Amino acid sequence: MTVSGTCETGATVQISVDDASNSVTPAVTTSATCAGAAYSKSVSVASLINGVLTATVTQTDAAGNTSSGGTATTTKNVSTTGTGAAKITVTVSGGSTYGSVITFKATVASRVRRGAVPTGTVTFNDGATTLGSAPVVRGIAKFPISSLAVGTHSITAVYEGSTAYAPVTSSPLNRTVRPVSTSTRVTSSDATSTVGQPVTFTATVRATTGGALGGTVAFKEGSSILAVVPVSNGSAGCIISSLPNGTHVITATYSGDPNHSTSSGRVIQRVR
Repeated sequence: MTVSGTCETGATVQISVDDASNSVTPAVTTSATCAGAAYSKSVSVASLINGVLTATVTQTDAAGNTSSGGTATTTKNVSTTGTGAAKITVTVSGGSTYGSVITFKATVASRVRRGAVPTGTVTFNDGATTLGSAPVVRGIAKFPISSLAVGTHSITAVYEGSTAYAPVTSSPLNRTVRPVSTSTRVTSSDATSTVGQPVTFTATVRATTGGALGGTVAFKEGSSILAVVPVSNGSAGCIISSLPNGTHVITATYSGDPNHSTSSGRVIQRVR
C-alpha cells in the first residue's frame, strides 16, 4: 500500500501500519523524508493479516519536535487473498556502478501446472528498507532504480497476493554497487622552473557519473607529501617553491569519496 500526505518540508515522517490482530502480528514501520511539503511512501504489508489496515503517521522537524502528521490516520482495506500457491524469483540487469540504472525483475508463477497467471503487486525490499512497488503484468514485475548506495544489497521481492494466490516472498538476491571509476591528470604552471620559483601544480579529477566529486588530492614526490588539498569543482591545486635543482616526479593521488574510486596521475618537473 502507499501512504501519502502533507508535512513540513525537511521533516522526517514516521509511518506505522498495523492490522486488527491486536499486536499479535507486529506493525510494519518505515520512514520517509518530506520534500516540497508532501510525502509518499510505498509500504509492504504482506506480513499483516487481511482486513482493515491503519497507517499512523508522525513527523519530526529539524529541531527535533514531533507532531502528528497532516493526515495522521488512514484506513485501507486489503482485498482477501486466495490460497493458491505461487512462486517468485528475482533477477537483475543493468549497471553495477553508483548512479547507473539497475532493474530488478520479479517473475511470479503458479506452482500448479496450467494455473492462472498471477496478477497484483510486487514490493521490492533492500534488507528491511522498502524500495518501491511494481504491478505484475503477465507474471512479471519490473523495478528500475538508480539511487542504490555503494555496497552490497540484499534484495527480496514480496508478492502481495491476489484473489487467487497467497502472498509469497522470494529468496534474497545480492547485488553489489561499485564506486564510479575516476581519472586524475596533473599539470604544472611551468614545466622547467628555477630554484625558489613558485610553481602551481593542478590536479583535474574526472568521473563519468556519480555526481559532484568530494575527497582530497595528495601531491607527493616519492613518499614525501608536499600538500593535501580538498577537491573543488573537480580540481585541486597547490603552489610549491621548495623543489631543489634536478628532475622531479610529482604524483597527485585522488583519495576517492563514498561514490568514486581513487586514481592518480603524475607530471615531470625540472628545476634549474
